[in-house]
Amino acid sequence: MKSFVSAILYSTVALLPVQAQGEPRAQAKALVAEAAEFLQTSGLDRLVHEINHAGGRFATKDASKPPLIVYDLKGKALAFGGDARHIGMDHSKAIAKLLDHAKTSKKGWHEPPTEAGGMKVAIYFEKVGEVLITTSIHLH
Repeated sequence: MKSFVSAILYSTVALLPVQAQGEPRAQAKALVAEAAEFLQTSGLDRLVHEINHAGGRFATKDASKPPLIVYDLKGKALAFGGDARHIGMDHSKAIAKLLDHAKTSKKGWHEPPTEAGGMKVAIYFEKVGEVLITTSIHLH
C-alpha cells in the first residue's frame, strides 16, 4: 500500500497536465520545456523534423493552439509548426527584441509592443545551446 505522502505526490503530479491545459501560459511553458528536453535528448535535426512534419510529435494539429517555432540565434526560422513557408526565412527584424532579450535570459516571457491593429501576444522562449524554442499566446 502506498504511503500517504507518496499518494499525495502522485495525485498532485497527475493533476498538473490537466491544470496546464486550462492555463495558456502554463500550457505554453510546458510545451516549450518538453521541446527543450526533446532537443537535449534527441538532437536538433530530430526536433525540427517533429515540428515541421504533419505527423510529428510537436506538429501543430489544432489551429487554435500556437505552433512551436525554432530560431537560430541570428533569427533564421529552423522549424515553424503549421506553416512550412517560413522555414529557412530570416525573421531577425521581426524578432530583434526577442533576440536581445534572449542574450540575458535563458528562458522566460517576452511581450513585444503591439503594432496598430495587431493582436497583443506574449512569447515564451527557452534558449538551448544555439537555438531559441518559442511559442506564443494571445493576450486579451
